Amino acid sequence: MFFCCARRAHLVSTTSGVRGLSRIGAKKRELELNVIRDRCEKDVEAQRIKLQAAERRVRLLEKLRERRVAEYTYAETHELEELAQDAYFAKWAAR
Repeated sequence: MFFCCARRAHLVSTTSGVRGLSRIGAKKRELELNVIRDRCEKDVEAQRIKLQAAERRVRLLEKLRERRVAEYTYAETHELEELAQDAYFAKWAAR
């Protein structure tokens, strides 16, 4: 009977020890995961900054492209107007 109680006490203390080790291991793993999460958050923030810079450059290029298209369209329209004017005056000069 005494052996059984001693064995039970040993199992209880061993189980408590295992639980304690398990808690320590879980806490250590939690800290490791927190470090990994923090690193990932920093990486995401760095990528977000790069993305914002790239988007700004794209918007700038789009504005420059629109400006060049507008300048080209204006020049083309002006050239066509001059051509039409020359044709009109050439028609009158021929009469």
